[in-house]
Amino acid sequence: MVTNLPPQAEAQYKKVLESRSPEEKLRNLQLYLSMIPKHKGTEKLRMRVKRQIAALQTEIERKRKKSKRKPPPFLRKGESELLISLFGVTLSGKSTLLARLTNTKPKITGLPYTTLSPQVGTSKYAGVYFKFIEVPAYIPQNPLTSLQLDALNSSDLIIFLVDSNNELLPQLSFIEKCEEYGIFFSTPPGPAKLEEYKSGGLQVIGSSKYLSPDVICSFLEEYGIRNGVIYVQENTKFPDLEAAIRPGSKVKPLILLLNLKNLDKNYQDIINSKFRNFFPVYSISVKEDPLSFLYKAILNAGEWVRIFTKPIGGPPSKKSILLKKGSTVRDVAARIHRDFLSMFKYAKLWREGKIFRVGLDFKVKDGDIVEIRLK
Repeated sequence: MVTNLPPQAEAQYKKVLESRSPEEKLRNLQLYLSMIPKHKGTEKLRMRVKRQIAALQTEIERKRKKSKRKPPPFLRKGESELLISLFGVTLSGKSTLLARLTNTKPKITGLPYTTLSPQVGTSKYAGVYFKFIEVPAYIPQNPLTSLQLDALNSSDLIIFLVDSNNELLPQLSFIEKCEEYGIFFSTPPGPAKLEEYKSGGLQVIGSSKYLSPDVICSFLEEYGIRNGVIYVQENTKFPDLEAAIRPGSKVKPLILLLNLKNLDKNYQDIINSKFRNFFPVYSISVKEDPLSFLYKAILNAGEWVRIFTKPIGGPPSKKSILLKKGSTVRDVAARIHRDFLSMFKYAKLWREGKIFRVGLDFKVKDGDIVEIRLK
């Protein structure tokens, strides 16, 4: 190491040496690089660190591609079905939540580590089919298991339960541990895309309602990125930016469910300061409180809209097509049949008691009924 580095850089280098996984080491190296001053005496050091970062990124991506395989049967889902995984430490209320949301009767004993294998339950709400997976307990001091990683990668949304009978910070370490594996949480997601260049400074394309261009550029510079273009969306938040600078990363919507009858103020302050701006937090009693709100919360978290198709002269389907907010009639037609786009004439759309004749580029909203007319 260069002997005249700032104290914070030296402290960060110790974290690099203490890293327990390639993902953690990559993150620590990127922070370390951002702390190394730019001058002639540090040129070789900066170049060496950049080579280490590039090698780690290549290694992580290669392992990720090699490990890609079909998810186990319990994680497969039907079309327009949402797959929701329930995570939490032991005795956090996952089994009780699964039993109350679905027709499944998991074993509930009040003893730790009762759930040793994934438990599956299904339910239907407002035209949407939900498949819930109770994942065996998250253990803060252990790495994530292959089963847990499969569930994280395959799920449309994650619900993490926090319980007042367990220490708070070890439970919340789940968020940071997932980041080590390239899985970030942002609700609703606002994916960002980074293109790095050798010169030209930083440019932000698009706008985020959470982050200003100056804040975005400062964030990238902290990771040693000073030249390039970053494409952002309305919902882009810090987790989305972190995923953009980590090759192969994913961004998932998450709901933090506090299984607490009376929320302790210390819990509330910690959670609000760390996570409230990144994803929704609800405080309930899993055993006693009504849970119907959770279905709507899931749809809002992923910005999914329900579209009901209708055959000519027939009633609307009871099962909805799930699309993302901002989708159009074009997306509806393509989902029904790939040939419908070339044969499309117009669509009749029912919304709030009114009927509209619309084209392919008309934006649909949640609850719309659509009837496609062909040439």
